Amino acid sequence: MASKKGTARADFGLKLLQLGRLWRHAVDAEIQRDTFPDAGWRALFWLHRLGEGPRQKELAAAMGIEGPSLVRLLDGLCGAGLVLREADGADGRAYRLRLTPEGRTAARRIEARLRKAEDVLLDGIGEEELARCAALLGLIEDRLLARRGERR
Repeated sequence: MASKKGTARADFGLKLLQLGRLWRHAVDAEIQRDTFPDAGWRALFWLHRLGEGPRQKELAAAMGIEGPSLVRLLDGLCGAGLVLREADGADGRAYRLRLTPEGRTAARRIEARLRKAEDVLLDGIGEEELARCAALLGLIEDRLLARRGERR
């Protein structure tokens, strides 16, 4: 779709949506070589990134999914021996999550695959360009979160 001069602002959101979809598809294809289902690899990746013991609610927020979807996903990961659910001592209704040694190994493998996909997709783009782009995306993210009453 050709855009007219001066419509960068009008085209930006649509381009961002399209880019997100294409990026996700490319990354999913690379990660699924490890036979992880789409949402399963994301949960392992985010648990690894969040560190030891996040609550289910924190993981759901990081992944951008609803709690009930995460519960079903965690059931599968726990059943596969990759994740442990532990009652939160401070809140008996909440659970803390931990990767098992096998889960940590899988998460490291996923992260390596993710980096490989990103290396290919970002080849030829300089660090300075990426830093400017990341800063701009961070500013937009902060504004979107502020609209929801949240912070990064």
